[in-house]
Amino acid sequence: MESGTNIGKDYPVSPNMVLGRDRTCSVVLEDAWASRKHARIYQEGGFYHIEDLTSGNGTYLNGVKISRSPLTQGDRIRIGETVLVFIADPAPTPDIAKPVSPALPREVPQAATRRREVPAESTRWRKTKKPRSPIRAFFSFLLFLVFLAILFVGSFFATRLILEMTDKEPRPESAEPAPK
Repeated sequence: MESGTNIGKDYPVSPNMVLGRDRTCSVVLEDAWASRKHARIYQEGGFYHIEDLTSGNGTYLNGVKISRSPLTQGDRIRIGETVLVFIADPAPTPDIAKPVSPALPREVPQAATRRREVPAESTRWRKTKKPRSPIRAFFSFLLFLVFLAILFVGSFFATRLILEMTDKEPRPESAEPAPK
């Protein structure tokens, strides 16, 4: 562990380990910015990979936010304010571009998959917003129109009722007939 509450502590890498705040995790992180089950490191095809477990603040590999990516010797994993350095037994490194986005094919050159590095300070207080789907936006707009229609109809009937009430008020009867 390079930074965090357990700085300097070593954790043995196992084929399927979970990192997070939950006490049942293989590596328990004392970090308020980490999710209960934040990320997992697993072995596939002789190589280690890291996968974000849909955490709230994301998992960063060498400064780039990832959802899943292979790990190589010396990679820096940032979860919240905690930084871990991946050190494994010498093994061949995968020949695919790093970090890999699951939406991109493996043949994409590294320059096409590279993302701009975002300093930890700029993302510290922001939560990532998911883009709103067009269907959800349409139904929100439709709900807004229904609200306006109800407001309009309600005010129309309220005004009509008030006018009817003022027209039907009894006039004071006087002893003298009204002038003609």
